[in-house]
Amino acid sequence: MRRIPVRCRTPFWTLLVIALAPLSSAHGAATLFVSSATVANQGDAAQICVTLSTGGAEVAGTQNDLVWDGSCATLTDGSQCYAAGTHGKGLSGKLLDNRDFTYRALILSLGDVDPIDSGVLYCCSFQSEAEPGSCCNISIIGTGASDSKGTAVGAGGKSGKICTAAGSGSNRGGGPSGGAPSLSVDNGGGVGAGAPAAANPAAPAPAAPAAPASQVLSGGG
Repeated sequence: MRRIPVRCRTPFWTLLVIALAPLSSAHGAATLFVSSATVANQGDAAQICVTLSTGGAEVAGTQNDLVWDGSCATLTDGSQCYAAGTHGKGLSGKLLDNRDFTYRALILSLGDVDPIDSGVLYCCSFQSEAEPGSCCNISIIGTGASDSKGTAVGAGGKSGKICTAAGSGSNRGGGPSGGAPSLSVDNGGGVGAGAPAAANPAAPAPAAPAAPASQVLSGGG
């Protein structure tokens, strides 16, 4: 019996893309949220945390820059930032020399490429220099993420703020009322743009800073 060849008008790769389209549309991009906090007195410090929402994407590592206005907020010390949450990966972070008031954070483990669940990634101690009843934006830029194979994953960011309670008195050089003195201040100058604040997750006890990672995520900025 003679076989008659059948020509497929639609290329195989086109069919494959059509078949995968419903799966792809069900997975959104990841988002990094900066929490907000309010201190009792001008000069008091509070924990500001960065939280990941995977949006259904597989995320094994993240990178971002925190940027703030040095006239109204201070990162007490880069070493006061620490990995938090349950992801189990290390934090490699530093204040950038070529950008004022910018802290770059990398959550990554070269030995653990398991996906990270949505939750807290890391926290930092910020001191509020804002006048009573006002706030200072803590922006997040240069957001990037990668999956367990090192492939770039789309990632966005939503900024937060640190505020000083209305009617509070200046407490420069001191700590929160009834508490220990606030941490030392040492930063350069610069301004970051603000954005809607995320919810403030509870911060666990500080852990020892991780050793710097030797790679930068694709699309990290």
